[in-house]
Amino acid sequence: MQRPLARGGPARTVVYAVIANGTSPGFSFYRDELNDREKAQMLRLFNKMGEQGRIANQEQFKRIEGTEFFEFKNFQVRMPCYFCPGV
Repeated sequence: MQRPLARGGPARTVVYAVIANGTSPGFSFYRDELNDREKAQMLRLFNKMGEQGRIANQEQFKRIEGTEFFEFKNFQVRMPCYFCPGV
């Protein structure tokens, strides 16, 4: 399965991870579990990352302590991520 696109931009491309069985839990969570307001708020963060390549506000994006992972954050909604060169 091709990685579902969250947002492409001039600075970065944000895609959902696909696991070994071919599903994308992050995309399913976004599509099925978030309400329209939460989706719009997360999309705003994906857009900012795609356009600017970073999100300076640590309340919205930061490294998960002790790991190589990061998370997009909007109130109680958190979506883990990592940087994958060449994607």
